[in-house]
Amino acid sequence: LSDYFSGRSSNRGECVQACRWNYELREKSTNGEFFPVEQDDKGTYILNSKDLNMIEYLSEMVDAGISSFKIEGRMKSEYYVATVVNAYRRALDEFIKNREAYKKNKTFYEELLKTNHRAFTTCFALDKRTDTVNYDNSQSIGERSFIAVVKDYNDDTRRVIVEMRNRFSEGDLLELLTPSDNLNAQIAVKDLKDENGNSVFDAKIVQQTLNFYCPLKLNKGDILRK
Repeated sequence: LSDYFSGRSSNRGECVQACRWNYELREKSTNGEFFPVEQDDKGTYILNSKDLNMIEYLSEMVDAGISSFKIEGRMKSEYYVATVVNAYRRALDEFIKNREAYKKNKTFYEELLKTNHRAFTTCFALDKRTDTVNYDNSQSIGERSFIAVVKDYNDDTRRVIVEMRNRFSEGDLLELLTPSDNLNAQIAVKDLKDENGNSVFDAKIVQQTLNFYCPLKLNKGDILRK
């Protein structure tokens, strides 16, 4: 649809998100009157596909001979991509080490709930085709918010330097998204300061550079969420 309407191919990362446009029906045989299609004040979701989620079925896909997995990332935030790639990478590693342990581990699925997504489906792979459309809304809210991205860490002072993405405050407990073994570590915001050394209680300036005391060593690119 994107390519047909605008010449922008979704397969090349240029999707115009035509599935989210408002549509009308036209009665063709008489005078061509248009009829609105509305589910709520935002329009209709009849073209909104659910998000394919196969993270609990990697063993079935591997057994079927699949050796390469595509994870959607176009039109998505860095937080979405980091969350999903991290979850699937960990799931694959666990599967390779121990198939039974992977099947029992719900952590990977739970990680995917922490970023914005449409309702999940395994349609066209396991279920009937009637379970493909997300009729209720265009997108659900994830269980976590992207708070900040780590820019650097000072080993001497044990202070982490971050770039703010969503509002947080002194005393907040943040959760770590990282490829390291410290995934989901809890970090309390203590002695929060700006670049000039001024104390900050409420971080509300988007992309402001801030720093705070953090006894756990963090790496550049790690993400803090709440």
